[in-house]
Amino acid sequence: MPTSTHVIAGRCTTEFDGSRDRTQRGDVLVVIKPDGTVLVHDAAGYQPVAWLTRADTVTVSPEAVTAQDGDQSLSVTVHEEYARNRYRTNDAGVPVGTCPRGVPGLRV
Repeated sequence: MPTSTHVIAGRCTTEFDGSRDRTQRGDVLVVIKPDGTVLVHDAAGYQPVAWLTRADTVTVSPEAVTAQDGDQSLSVTVHEEYARNRYRTNDAGVPVGTCPRGVPGLRV
């Protein structure tokens, strides 16, 4: 069954509260996946600068993205939006591997 992935590019502030409290600001790409995973990437590499995997609740508005999972939360405030869209996604094949246990923000 097809679903949507949200993508936002812009100057944003990310705030993570939980196992790794931190606040950051910069030009980022935010990906909100259909399973409730929120990833925030910058230009430094493939690893996100902030994330919350399979959040219980995710809210997307013109000004912000908020995700909550138990006692952990991720908030992305959009200060200047460069691009935003929703894209159709569906199952595309066999997953590459399994999710590692013990990684903060990951829920398996």
